Amino acid sequence: MSRHFGGAPTQGPDKTKIALFLSFFFLLLFAALAYRLLVRSQGATTQGPSSVVVKEDIPELKMVDVVVPLRKIEEGQKLIPAMFKIEKRPQIGIDNRTVQDIEQVKGFYSRTLLLPGQPVHLDSITKVKPTSAISTKIPPGFRAVTIRVDAESSVEGWARPGSRVDVNWISKIQGKQGVTTIVHNAEVLSANRQSSNNPNNPEAPVPTTVTLLVTAKDAKSIKLGQSTGVLELVLRGDQDTGKVEEGGSITVEDLLSGSRTTSQKRHRVGGTLIMGGKKYLVNEDGDLTPLGDDE
Repeated sequence: MSRHFGGAPTQGPDKTKIALFLSFFFLLLFAALAYRLLVRSQGATTQGPSSVVVKEDIPELKMVDVVVPLRKIEEGQKLIPAMFKIEKRPQIGIDNRTVQDIEQVKGFYSRTLLLPGQPVHLDSITKVKPTSAISTKIPPGFRAVTIRVDAESSVEGWARPGSRVDVNWISKIQGKQGVTTIVHNAEVLSANRQSSNNPNNPEAPVPTTVTLLVTAKDAKSIKLGQSTGVLELVLRGDQDTGKVEEGGSITVEDLLSGSRTTSQKRHRVGGTLIMGGKKYLVNEDGDLTPLGDDE
């Protein structure tokens, strides 16, 4: 009725367009925001979590001064500072007896062979002036004693300076030929007056004399053994601990009957058997061992 009495007509189609336009606008805006959030989340997933760098402090390697020879210094040589120099070495592995000041070598003599570039140790030098090439190697309470050897008694000449040997005494034991080890784990100091050894020279001549480092008591045993029998060296391995099984002496009688008698005593529980007029020992495994008439 308002149309007929001067009222303004309602614009229905225009309001609908506006509403559709606003709806479409907000839809686009929402889609754009959703797309942006999706892209950001995918980027974060691709990159992964950020790594954290932890800086660890590495301890500084402490270096110390050591004294080293400039050239090879033979045993027994008098030491002067001009023979040495100072080098830096890691403190790890350097003990408190390593010489760290060149002035420390004044008035000393080399106890052993000193090699260039190798730190000098107090154990390798001495204040005592050596009287011979091997006297510095003889500690208190020990003696150097020499024996005559040949190719057999010196183990084809392999018993050379630095080697460790046992000394066997071949003699009569209660009227029977026997062998007794009278010295264990003795060090060879020199062979044919040579106190150094070159292991890369197997063609070196077989020595005729060998000097051993032994206790004062063993030195007497060796001298007594030389005058009453024959001495022979038995070479030990480089890794030998020095421990030995004390077995006493062995005689010809032990070689002929010792092992058989021991074996018979161990298996005698099997009993005996006489067969064909002969006597046999029945062993635990059923084997027969012939016995003499007195067994």
